[in-house]
Amino acid sequence: MKNFQLLIIALITSISVFANESEKTVKEAFKSDYASATNAAWNKDGDLYLVSFDVDGVKAKATYTEGGEMVQLIQYIPEEHLPMYIRNVIKSSLGSKKTVNVVTTISNKEGTSYFVRMEDAKNWYLYKIDSYGYSERVEKFKKA
Repeated sequence: MKNFQLLIIALITSISVFANESEKTVKEAFKSDYASATNAAWNKDGDLYLVSFDVDGVKAKATYTEGGEMVQLIQYIPEEHLPMYIRNVIKSSLGSKKTVNVVTTISNKEGTSYFVRMEDAKNWYLYKIDSYGYSERVEKFKKA
């Protein structure tokens, strides 16, 4: 019985040490990626670490593996911070609609996608624009 208790204690200790090492690796990777980040708030979801933070006046969320690899970045930015070619897509393809000031960018292994909220007199829209400039309407809602 005593050996079993010692085994359980050793197992719990080794799991705790591994978890602390993973967390340390992830937080070091985050500091390296975003040295000027503020207001970092961490959560763990299965094998992934999620962090919400502010950097250079932009709200963002990043997802990291236990090995410290960032697998996704979401940013909430104003239209004027978009790359010029994406702004040109908005003006040329979607110009009859007004851009609502928050744009979400999602970056991962597939590239970067921009989700732009827009409106006209009758509807709200959500458009997805990929890094090649292709746009598609994702949602459309009638205004009340």
